Amino acid sequence: MAAGFALYKTMARQAVHDMLAVPCVYLDRQGGILADGLTVRHHTRIATIAPGVDDYAGIIEGINRLVFDRTQLVGITLVRGNLIQIPDYGITLELDQREPDDGPVNAYWSVVEPQS
Repeated sequence: MAAGFALYKTMARQAVHDMLAVPCVYLDRQGGILADGLTVRHHTRIATIAPGVDDYAGIIEGINRLVFDRTQLVGITLVRGNLIQIPDYGITLELDQREPDDGPVNAYWSVVEPQS
């Protein structure tokens, strides 16, 4: 039964990526194209790093990460500091940290806004 669940989970993750991912371009730090034809899902959330006291504002930080389809990354090495351009969103993000894999479909990276 566990093998069946793992298969369904893999199929569901692939279906989510296929439906929700948008095209992106992998660039080096100077903007040169390293890979084209990739797709990615951009996830963002807000975390309270230091809560405020007595209704005063605390420190709130946006956490951004990208989800790649690992089958698209065969032969491509994503490197910290390189860039991912997402034309549909009009943004370019800098790869920061590779996160642990949680199965055979997705590759996760935390990202930051590039420094000028």
